Amino acid sequence: MTQLDVEIGSGINRTEISRIENGQKNIEFITLVKLAIALDVELQDFFTE
Repeated sequence: MTQLDVEIGSGINRTEISRIENGQKNIEFITLVKLAIALDVELQDFFTE
């Protein structure tokens, strides 16, 4: 899945996605929810190993 795919699925622009991936931006809860939906994962999956 590319950043463009995630952008389309979540409505979060690629620049913000990149900054989140690189630890340059703190993520807001609503953004985390949007990413979980776009990636088709449960929210809790971000917090489990």
